[in-house]
Amino acid sequence: MRVHVGAPDRPLGAGDLRALLAADLLMRVAETTGSQVVIGWSAPEVPEDSLRALASDAALLGIRPPEGESTGPAEVLVVADGAQADGPEDAPRLTTGPVLVPEAWDGPDQRPEPLALRLALLGAAHRTPADLTGPVLAAARTRLDRWRRVVRESARAPSRPLLADETEAAFAGFEDDLDAAAALAVLDGMAGRTDLAPGAVFETFVNLDRILALELAREVG
Repeated sequence: MRVHVGAPDRPLGAGDLRALLAADLLMRVAETTGSQVVIGWSAPEVPEDSLRALASDAALLGIRPPEGESTGPAEVLVVADGAQADGPEDAPRLTTGPVLVPEAWDGPDQRPEPLALRLALLGAAHRTPADLTGPVLAAARTRLDRWRRVVRESARAPSRPLLADETEAAFAGFEDDLDAAAALAVLDGMAGRTDLAPGAVFETFVNLDRILALELAREVG
C-alpha cells in the first residue's frame, strides 16, 4: 500500500494525517484475514523533518507510520486531499476528504486528546470533509470515556464468546468502503444494553478495538 501525502502549495497537516489513518485502518482490517500489509509513502518535495513530524503525530493517534518511501508498484493507493497520486490508473484508490480544524490548534498545548481525535476522524466517512469542531471532539471524548467504563466493568465477568451479530455488523461496515461508523454504532449499542452477557460484551469490544485502536481496555486492572 502507498500513501500519498503533501502538496506543493501547502504544508503537511490534518488532511495528511487522515490519509495515514485510513491506511492504518485498512491494514488492520486486512490483518484480521491473515494478510500481510506493507505501507510506504510518497511525499515528493516534502522536507524530511516535516515527514518525521507527521509520523510522530500519527504515532500519537495509534497509527503505525509508513516504513519509508515507496517507489515500486503498490496494490492499493491511499491519497490525501490535495495530494497527487502517480500510481497505475487501475490500482484501487482511496482518497480522503479534507479536514477542517480550529485555528486554536496552532499551539501544541491546544491540541485535542489524540485518541479522541482518532475517534472523531473514524466517525466521519473518509471521502467526506471532517469538521473537527470543539463540540465534535468533546463528544468523541465522552464516547471514549463511556466505552472504557463499559470495558472496565465487563472485564470482571467470566469470558464469553464474541457477540456474533454485533461482530458481523461491524465487519460489514469495514467491508463497505471502509466504513468505521458501523463499528462505532455497534459499540454504542452494546454500551446501552443490559441484556447482554458482560463477558461477551468485553470480548467483542476488545476484538473490535484491534481494528479501531482506541485503547478501550487501558483502564482494565
